[in-house]
Amino acid sequence: MHEIYSMADYVCVWLGAGKPETRDTIRFLITILNLEDLERLIDNEQSLKSSMLVLQLLRHSWFRRRWVIQELVLAQRAIVTWGEEWIEWSDFADAISLFISKYEEVRKKLLNRQ
Repeated sequence: MHEIYSMADYVCVWLGAGKPETRDTIRFLITILNLEDLERLIDNEQSLKSSMLVLQLLRHSWFRRRWVIQELVLAQRAIVTWGEEWIEWSDFADAISLFISKYEEVRKKLLNRQ
């Protein structure tokens, strides 16, 4: 299998047909990549709702499969596709990393809302 993935122009991480919240989730991940907006996002009520979308996305069954790591490691380029929305794997990974770096702050604000 490693030959297939290493020779591919790109690997598509297919997360399924998408849901009503797919577009908002992917757009929020793209917004997170703008470091100037990152701090402001935590204090924004809409961003807290979007944070919940990211948490739901990370519960997707694809992220529980260990063998998919070989696909990503060997791929020259990977794209995460969910419904009609897509994002480069490198951007997706960076956005998730930034999101996780603020997770405790987001979690506290979400708990305070309840």
